[in-house]
Amino acid sequence: MRYTELLSGGDVFLFISVHLSCVRRFMRALCGEDQYERYLDHWHRHHSGAGAPLSRKAFFREQTERKWNGVKRCC
Repeated sequence: MRYTELLSGGDVFLFISVHLSCVRRFMRALCGEDQYERYLDHWHRHHSGAGAPLSRKAFFREQTERKWNGVKRCC
């Protein structure tokens, strides 16, 4: 007997939606789409007394500059 056969009709949709949500979170983390949310979590835990966090636009601008401004050679 398969696992999905053990679930009743409504539970199958819950099972699928929970697993799709997990896959979505994994893909966002893999692609780096959740970087700003992780930055905000870190900022609130460790730096909340020091001004305001960066905006989303400023955060990604800083990330891009940090990644590419140090490159001085091709290989």
